[in-house]
Amino acid sequence: MKLFILWDASDLWGCLALWAARSLRLPCRLVGGLEVARGLLERETPSLLLAPGGAARRKAAALGPAGLEAVRRYVAGGGQYLGFCGGAGLGLSGPEPASGRAPDTLSLCPWRRGSFADHRQHLMSGHMHVAAAPHRLTPPDSPASPLLPVWWPGRFDPDRAERAETDGITVLARYAEPGPDFWLADLPVAALPAGAFTEWEERYGFSLSPGFLAGQPCLIHGPHGKGGYVLSYSHLETPDSPQANAWFCHLLRELGGFAPQGESVPAWDPDRAPPLWRDAGLAAVRAALADLLQTGLSAGLFFRRAPWLLGWRTGLPGAALAALRGQLSLALSREPGREAARYWRERKGDFLPLFAAFAGRASSYLLAERLAMTLAKALPEALAPEKLSAERAALFGSAMNPGAGGLYGRILPVLEELVFLQFRQG
Repeated sequence: MKLFILWDASDLWGCLALWAARSLRLPCRLVGGLEVARGLLERETPSLLLAPGGAARRKAAALGPAGLEAVRRYVAGGGQYLGFCGGAGLGLSGPEPASGRAPDTLSLCPWRRGSFADHRQHLMSGHMHVAAAPHRLTPPDSPASPLLPVWWPGRFDPDRAERAETDGITVLARYAEPGPDFWLADLPVAALPAGAFTEWEERYGFSLSPGFLAGQPCLIHGPHGKGGYVLSYSHLETPDSPQANAWFCHLLRELGGFAPQGESVPAWDPDRAPPLWRDAGLAAVRAALADLLQTGLSAGLFFRRAPWLLGWRTGLPGAALAALRGQLSLALSREPGREAARYWRERKGDFLPLFAAFAGRASSYLLAERLAMTLAKALPEALAPEKLSAERAALFGSAMNPGAGGLYGRILPVLEELVFLQFRQG
């Protein structure tokens, strides 16, 4: 009995999945798209395949056509798939065959990802109350309206969601109302005056209210061949989220037959994890990253929301830096294995100067963004927005395809590979 975690393009969200699996003492293995494409799921069939959050398109690219088909065969043959956020998007159906585009999803579920007339949902994060449906995959002692965390989620196609039963899909939870720690971008919703959203809409003509989510599916289950899937835009593996963790543990038992040790995932603070891998270069990277994050915190661009989670002013690369922080912390949390040590010896000659250049430029960029905010009213032309956007793209890649470009797109995969090699066998 083993849990496989798809690791490619894991970003921060793979860190949460790994932390949760290890904290619950699950027998788990990290797997890569290439080995899946080469037949791993046939040779070593897992009890459950977990796809963490992150960019679904990059996960699909890592699997490639052969890997996508291998996962479909695994589920159709009786396997179980659990996808969180980006992993949920990966489990949905892709473009219509007539579109001419190659499939970039698993197509386990007949639903597609919902499109956006605007990007309000991508600004929303924190816990939400949901309406939970009675079902064997719903914890029997769950409250009627549990608090589940959502972190800048996508959404299921609302048109198809009205026909759930005819599609053979069970909606296990629907969004209800924001919880006490819910944020709209960098605004804490609970701290706003009552009626603020209504007044803003009346005065300024644009609605920012999260109420448009109400009633939409958050967590669904359906069959695929002899197996099945659970797709959740809630991150049930979020550390220190008791009601979500209880649901996660229930799914582990029901879908995979696991016996998690406990019912909750403990808090995770990447900064407090003692580094067991003693390497001068990696220590320098950790110190430089800590300085970079402190620059953003001191300038008021970042703020702490949870031990594992940064908040950030809209448009800034807080998520990217949090991913670097999480991946580095996990890589250093074990003494180096043979494969990880060899990989680092091969890569550090190029990686260390690259990271030093990235950290220096990123620090300057963050301070320039802060200056632009200061001068926005009095001297809006002082720092040209297009130049700031160009520097951000050079450092972090396109805002529409995060993690896939810029210096960051060369740095993060090295840290992800270190974690993969450190934990690939659990």
